[in-house]
Amino acid sequence: MDNLSNFSERLKEFMKDEGLNCPKLASELGVALSTISECKRGAFLPSTRVFYLMLERFHCSADYLLGRTDLPSKSADFRPVPPFAPRLREVMKLFGVSQYRLEKDLPVSGSVVYRWLSGKAVPSVDSLIRLADFFGCSVDFLIGREN
Repeated sequence: MDNLSNFSERLKEFMKDEGLNCPKLASELGVALSTISECKRGAFLPSTRVFYLMLERFHCSADYLLGRTDLPSKSADFRPVPPFAPRLREVMKLFGVSQYRLEKDLPVSGSVVYRWLSGKAVPSVDSLIRLADFFGCSVDFLIGREN
């Protein structure tokens, strides 16, 4: 299964377990009903902002919600997601990766990496997955929710 279908299945699972329908979840998260419906249907991954809201709502691991692990890790131990730019710089330093290497090996354009590092943009959920794979870490580690 790909990331999109994994995410859709996990979202359906959480919604069923918690007795949520699309209008109720959309209302709780403060997002459009169509966003929740389309994510549940598997039409697209949510924006990073909505993804973070879902992580907080379901108290779950990003990697579980994305289907990257089968261990639910429902826990209150996850920290709130910090700003991405300083976290990405921290992860790059930890793994000894330069901006040039990130651009070349990921591959992603220099302007996109610049926007991430300057805090002018955050990666899409797909890009978070690619970055986690590149660094060989969990998405939760990448976004600063776990050590």
